Amino acid sequence: EEESVEIDDFVEFDIVEEQTGVDEDNMKVVENNPYKRVLLITNENGQQQFKSIFVKETNRLKIIDFQNGLLFNEVIDG
Repeated sequence: EEESVEIDDFVEFDIVEEQTGVDEDNMKVVENNPYKRVLLITNENGQQQFKSIFVKETNRLKIIDFQNGLLFNEVIDG
């Protein structure tokens, strides 16, 4: 059973939403450990469009667009 987690509570959520234009209904946590959190982001048709990787130790957020490559790569305020 998946643990219930509020994606919109994550520190990186606002930036991910802003950069991708996708709301949390289309985001899925695929990895969340003490070091990093990975979200998979799909479009309205359920196709995978983006992946976000948040490195917790450094607060670095990377967002990858599966069609166009790296979309965002910055240290954010945690």
